Amino acid sequence: MEKAEPGARVAVFSKPHPLANELLTAIENCLARHGMDAVFDHVSASALGRADGHSREEAVLGANLVISVGGDGTLLSTARVVGKRGTPILGVNIGNLGFLTETSAREVTGVLNATLEGRARLIKRRALAMRRESDPEDAEITALNDVTFSKKDLARLFSLSLFVDENG
Repeated sequence: MEKAEPGARVAVFSKPHPLANELLTAIENCLARHGMDAVFDHVSASALGRADGHSREEAVLGANLVISVGGDGTLLSTARVVGKRGTPILGVNIGNLGFLTETSAREVTGVLNATLEGRARLIKRRALAMRRESDPEDAEITALNDVTFSKKDLARLFSLSLFVDENG
């Protein structure tokens, strides 16, 4: 990832968790040392005792980086908000096991410094898009990891068309 210029916008999302407060303070301090414009979602701002929390949709607008503090579920919900913008997401795991959130709480300052200084490697993941053709009112849904199809009645069948890069 390229070096972040001072004043670059960094959105920070988290889930309520006892370990989040200390970690969010470390992230806030690191971003301030680098001169970043930190924008916190409502949950993160509340954990820091700040009154300037934003909706996630507002916070991600114009962001150069999004930091997701929680677990894989938090990262997946962050990816849904980021959508097709292509904004890099740094996933920080505060639980026991994270497949998508590889950065641990004790590594966050070092990894965040490396990211902001342009020393981190950006891994691009393909997003999935799902749309139900039977309901034109449904918007396209973007997913990072998987999409689950379920039906109300056990006996119902459905047709599935799969396209990869516009090829079906």
